[in-house]
Formats: sequence, C-alpha cells, structure tokens
Amino acid sequence: MNFDDLMERTESEDGKLVFRDDSSQNLVLLDFSTGEFSFLTDGINAYHPEISPDGKFVAFSSDFESSGKRSKLFVLNLESKRLIQLDVESAAIPRWLVLENGDTVITYVDNTGLNQYSKWKDYATWKVTFENGKFGTPKKIMKGAYTSISGDFRYAATGSARLITRKKKVDSDSWGKDTTWFNGDQVCNVSMAKDDSKRISFLDLTGAEGVQFVGSKYYGHGRILVADSLGKIIQAVPSPKGYVFDHTEWASHGEFEVATLENYDDVHKNIVLVDMKTEEVLDLVIGEELYHPCLWLK
Repeated sequence: MNFDDLMERTESEDGKLVFRDDSSQNLVLLDFSTGEFSFLTDGINAYHPEISPDGKFVAFSSDFESSGKRSKLFVLNLESKRLIQLDVESAAIPRWLVLENGDTVITYVDNTGLNQYSKWKDYATWKVTFENGKFGTPKKIMKGAYTSISGDFRYAATGSARLITRKKKVDSDSWGKDTTWFNGDQVCNVSMAKDDSKRISFLDLTGAEGVQFVGSKYYGHGRILVADSLGKIIQAVPSPKGYVFDHTEWASHGEFEVATLENYDDVHKNIVLVDMKTEEVLDLVIGEELYHPCLWLK
C-alpha cells in the first residue's frame, strides 16, 4: 500500500507509524511525508510506543505488559531526538490524552505484571502532564492497572487476563466499581477507540461469547473483537488466511486499527492497517519480527 493510497483511504494529510523492531530492540519511525525509516531508540529496549496527539513526540516504556518487571517511561522529541525520562520507580504502557481543560497528559500503569487478576488489583493507574517538553507531577488516578482510558476521562478498560472496565459515577469525579465482561474469559491487547464511541477492541482465545457472535470456532487471536460501551460484542474482524492478529491498537483517529500479523510459526513479519468499516486488512510494513505498531494520522 503506497502512501498516496493510505492518505486517500484515511482522509489524512500526513501520517507517522512507530513500531518495535524486535531483532534490534529499537523503535522505528516511518514518516509518510518523506517515505523514510529511521531508528529512534538505539541502546534502549523500547516497547508500547504511542505518538502524541500533535505528532511531535513518542512515549514508550522499557518493558512490556505481563513481564512483571520494573519499567522506565520515556518521551522522545521526534524532531530534536531529545529524550526525557519520567522520574518514578516504575511506569509502563504510556497513553496520551488531551483533557477537557486542554492539558496534555500521559496515563500509565506502575507495574507490568498485568496477566494475573489477583495481583493486578494491587497495582495502580497514574497520570502526568506533559507540557513544553517537561513532565509535571504524577498523580494516582485509581487502584487497578488500567491501560486504556477514554478521551473524556470517564471510562477505563484493561485486559489483565480478563476484560475489566470501570466508569466514573454519574455527575461525579469518583470512579465506580470494576466490571468484568466477556464471561471472564482471557483477553489481551485491549485498546479504546480514540473517538467518543467508547468502543473497546481486544483479542481472545476463542472465548464462548466470541464464538457465539461469530457463529463458529476460530483460532485464538483470529478475530479483532469490538465491544460497545455496555460490553456487547458488535464486531469481529477476521484475520487473513494463514495469520492471526497481535498487538492491535486503534489509530489516532478514524475507523482504523494497526496490528501485526503472526503466522503459524509465531513470526511477526507484517504490520497492517485494518479498515474497521470495510474489514479490509492492508500491508503497511514487512520485516523480520515487528511488534507494537502505533499509527498517527494528521
């Protein structure tokens, strides 16, 4: 898929794709305006990148979800290549938000061990402002490690083995109780749409609710499942023949996701654009072992 076709399909003027090249442990930037690749993080093991809303920075962590290790959180200026580290004991899986008051913040979790629900409850979700190239003072949002929060800051989701959501109480700034969806079956790669729909996409291991919606069995990670704000499954996008999905994330806007394709030898050679309207899956990058894509569209 060439850049002109991509921009026409996404109705965007420009775009940036950042992903992890696992063989070099580097983050790689593909800038659609120039068509050039560049390495971003030589010497730093980098995971879970996300490009800032203005397209000028990328945030990432030094360890990955489910590792259970302490992780550092960085922001890299994509123009100057200046690297800024958040001074906390542990922070992972950064996600950008612009709040209603105009503040740009990064949300993150303080522990990467998110695959055991009993321990997940002891971790916490945090936010920190990022303005003029500097971090503010981190503030704890809530107990429980939530990896995705809606743009209005009233709805949170995570895939700590289970699909768990939490909402703010009506006419209140306090958070309600955890709600487990999808029959409590195992899920991963939970990502919240960047619009106002509060749709949540995730991957599963052929849970009963997914199979019922699709109407037949499928391989684990063989569908991108999408739930509405009440937890009802509303979409199941199939992976191409011979592959399953991994590392699915909503793009910065529009009806698009990016993902890696994993073949049956557990190799991730393809980064793809998933058009969630047409359910087409289109190649963006082909390499050796590619993880954690993030797509910013202007």
